[in-house]
Amino acid sequence: AVRNAVPYTALAAAAAAAATVAAVNVSGPPVSGCEPGMIGLDSLNFTQESLATLLRKTEFNMQEIRHLAAEYQKIDVRYGDGTISGDEFANYYSKKFELDHGQTAQLFRLFDVDGGGSIDFVEFTMTLSKLAKGSAGNRLGFFFYTADSDNSGSIDKAELMAMLFVLFRLGSRDDQSIASSVVARDKVATEIMSEADADRNGAIDVPELKAWIRRGSPHAKHCMELMEVFGNRFLQ
Repeated sequence: AVRNAVPYTALAAAAAAAATVAAVNVSGPPVSGCEPGMIGLDSLNFTQESLATLLRKTEFNMQEIRHLAAEYQKIDVRYGDGTISGDEFANYYSKKFELDHGQTAQLFRLFDVDGGGSIDFVEFTMTLSKLAKGSAGNRLGFFFYTADSDNSGSIDKAELMAMLFVLFRLGSRDDQSIASSVVARDKVATEIMSEADADRNGAIDVPELKAWIRRGSPHAKHCMELMEVFGNRFLQ
């Protein structure tokens, strides 16, 4: 498919916000005093000033930030250097969500806001805030860029079926039945392609996906509902 050169605005906004937070002066005392059993933010060399900025820039409260710090350090186990590498990210989330290599690689690119090849705690938290607590537009962006596993700028039917497997596994019993059946997923994917692929070139680009969501077909609404579940699973 032809690569879409138009940047996705919601994702660009998320990247800008994360870059703003990352640029904050981190002088000040380390954070301490976490509850027993919680991994301290001080072990991430986080300061009171940086923490206050993060709380202000995200939708998370202090308890959620501490939980995310613990989750972050569960992922950073291979190198233990305070950042998450691509292989650490892939190892953790491929198991948690049964994502394929292309999907984890795409997700990693979304979290690695500055393109530095690793994810720091600010990038991790800011991105999760957009995914789990952001707008429908944010979830739409995550849907597209996760599904576009070959980074071509569009979603073909095979990529759509792979994404439906990830999402429908998180839904109702009926959804899970669809996820486990190639025939059922093929039927849903065929219907979505018919609805969303306006130029009939066999792939869905960003404008087509946005238009499909705006039209609000039952499939479109359900995919966005499952993306919300997907985002919340990152916090569990």
